[in-house]
Amino acid sequence: MDNDDFTLGGLLDPRVATRYVARIRVIACFGERELEGSIVDLSNSGVRLEVPPISVQPGTLVRLDLPWFPADQPASMLAKYVRKTDNGCALRFSDPDPFLRVFVKLGLLQNQERPEPRVATAGTRF
Repeated sequence: MDNDDFTLGGLLDPRVATRYVARIRVIACFGERELEGSIVDLSNSGVRLEVPPISVQPGTLVRLDLPWFPADQPASMLAKYVRKTDNGCALRFSDPDPFLRVFVKLGLLQNQERPEPRVATAGTRF
């Protein structure tokens, strides 16, 4: 991962959730349309993207692909379009925990010999 792909700065604005200044390269998929852009600030509830202008309705599902993962093990986060901003748009995550899914992918990439994580339910023995 290049330094241009990911940087994280200080606190931006503590509103509902703490927001962080960032510069994370992503591919935003609005249905069939894919736009290269950057997350410029993020929190546990959503992101602000710099992307070329797009006209979609609030609530439109958006997939944020993280392009530095290998093509055979892609990672993405799901969000919904909230509003247009000066240089792109604001999105609210629709995944219950998008960061957990990304960190699981990172862990699996670190050790290719490790099997996929299993979820234990009551009475399950590994």
